[in-house]
Amino acid sequence: MEPSKRIRNILFKCFLFTLLFMIFGHVIYYFNTDAITDLCQVIFKVTPEQARLVIFQSYVTIKMIAVFFFLIPAIAIQLEYLRCFCYMRKEKN
Repeated sequence: MEPSKRIRNILFKCFLFTLLFMIFGHVIYYFNTDAITDLCQVIFKVTPEQARLVIFQSYVTIKMIAVFFFLIPAIAIQLEYLRCFCYMRKEKN
């Protein structure tokens, strides 16, 4: 297997694990909203409204990391591989 395919597969797996982590975190937050908000208040020394904003911003940050660092490079590698494959195919004909 080519190194670019290995890197692409690793990036896709990292993206999927990040999504699973987000789903897991959302389930925990859904069932323990008060406890998580209280914990956030203690850690960051904020009000309950600000704690909810901190939690929301952490979700957004994780989504951005997942998309910008894992999904977009994996798609770029896949498109480059497909482009090279198409050129090789044209040369054979």
